[in-house]
Amino acid sequence: MSKNLALLALLASLSLAAPIVESVERRDPLSVGLSVLGVNVGANVGPLPTNPTGGVVPSNPLSVTAGFSLDVAIALEASIAGVVAVSVDINARIALAAYLQGAGAQRFDPRVCQAIIQWCHSTDTYVVPVEIRNIFINIHVDSILDVSISSAGGYIPYLNQYIEQGHQQGCSCSALDQPSRQALLVWLQSSVAINLDVSIRASLQLAVTGGVAATLEASAHASLVAWLSGPHCPLEPSIVVIIQAWLQISTGVTIAAPPPNHPVTVPTVPAISVDAEIIVDIQTQTTLIAWISAQVNLDISVRTALQTCAYGGPAIAIDAQLRAALTAYLSSPSCTLPSDIIVIIKLWLSAQTGPSVVTATTPTLPYTNTAVSVYSNVQVSGSLSVEYQGQLENWCSANSYSVSTTVLTALQSCAHGGLAAQLDVSVAIALQAFLSSPDCPIEPTLRASIIVWLSAAITLSGSQGVGIGAGAGVVVSETASISALLSADIALSATVRAALAVVVAGNVAGVLDLSVAAELAAFLVVAVDIDVDVRATLLGWVCGTGI
Repeated sequence: MSKNLALLALLASLSLAAPIVESVERRDPLSVGLSVLGVNVGANVGPLPTNPTGGVVPSNPLSVTAGFSLDVAIALEASIAGVVAVSVDINARIALAAYLQGAGAQRFDPRVCQAIIQWCHSTDTYVVPVEIRNIFINIHVDSILDVSISSAGGYIPYLNQYIEQGHQQGCSCSALDQPSRQALLVWLQSSVAINLDVSIRASLQLAVTGGVAATLEASAHASLVAWLSGPHCPLEPSIVVIIQAWLQISTGVTIAAPPPNHPVTVPTVPAISVDAEIIVDIQTQTTLIAWISAQVNLDISVRTALQTCAYGGPAIAIDAQLRAALTAYLSSPSCTLPSDIIVIIKLWLSAQTGPSVVTATTPTLPYTNTAVSVYSNVQVSGSLSVEYQGQLENWCSANSYSVSTTVLTALQSCAHGGLAAQLDVSVAIALQAFLSSPDCPIEPTLRASIIVWLSAAITLSGSQGVGIGAGAGVVVSETASISALLSADIALSATVRAALAVVVAGNVAGVLDLSVAAELAAFLVVAVDIDVDVRATLLGWVCGTGI
């Protein structure tokens, strides 16, 4: 998703009062005494809650409570990640404090509110106590009572998504994947990192907690870039590449003048423009397809990114972690691509035109306009917009006797603001079959919006009971028909080509940007010249249910 870093430059350099790195092991907040919190709540008010809500069942998703805004989300994520109070824009902190004293007071346990409010009003290097932050970060997802937060994977991923959708230009946010976070955490806990500058440590801490680099203010961003590129950076090269990709892919920030004695060396990981549909030319596509077909043991993330490039898709269509994986591969000794092709792919990754890298010239297609509406109809929480909930509710009322009870129940859940992650897999499969039918009576834009609603439940978590298909999505085992569609004489947008390339690569729909899933859904609903079986296969894939 795209967003504008102008507002995110509200956050100043991350720094901690002392080097603090939480273990990935969960700590029991019940065992922590209140005397260490520095909050004036009295000594006899009982243990800390195991959930920020204090066990109160929220009536609505967090993002729709009164007063919740982009500033609130930015400041809340910063407080959870351990940002020093005075390093965060005062307006963002005021907005968060006002929220916690208003509707947020009904949302969170009073002790949680008071600790964060103290951070909001602090005029020094106060950091929200680690015990409070652990309640947000280390909570078991299945114990989060707000299902929209649970389905996102926790508070940090939920806030990341809200920040992503809150900015419509400028960057494509992404958190580090779990293996990268674990590797970085192990390094931060090692003796090598004991004397690490606290500002650099805090920036890395944001990455470890699963935050997005878009939360970094420009000078903090510049300092970390300079440190990573400097001759004395002690990190393993593989971790350096990952963090550089996190910084460059996750942010579209223009780096301000660096602090004294911190010259910025331009990193090797390319930045990317979110709005650019930059693709490689036909000759390069042909060369890449042939090369990929000869690779047996290529990593799935690298293969997916290369397939996207090879079939004429833009780099921005796929998840930032896939782009980071390809960036790392291109610089590794195991890469056997010709040097001229590597140069072309690096241009493609950074969305820069040049030799063999061009702007897509696909004409305006009927489904592209539909896709814009579809994307705007699915909220960051995974629910439909209020307007489309009303349309679907009206449809259900008028057609309650023409669909099965199972399908009607699923549609009504969607119409009432529910999440697809709450559906039983069998119910989701029945709904997908209904939506895939050529005779589906729901009008195209609403129909495609429901498809994306299902797709939003693919969390990639693989955890049992989280999201459609246990959260992991599905892969298509027989891709010859999809490859044929890519080669057919049919007008496909670069975005749809990217989505189909991910199918051919053997990956799941969860690696797609939600806007790409929206365009694929619109294509499958609006386009008329697609084989019925191919359409059903692709719908099952993007919905995460299979067929």
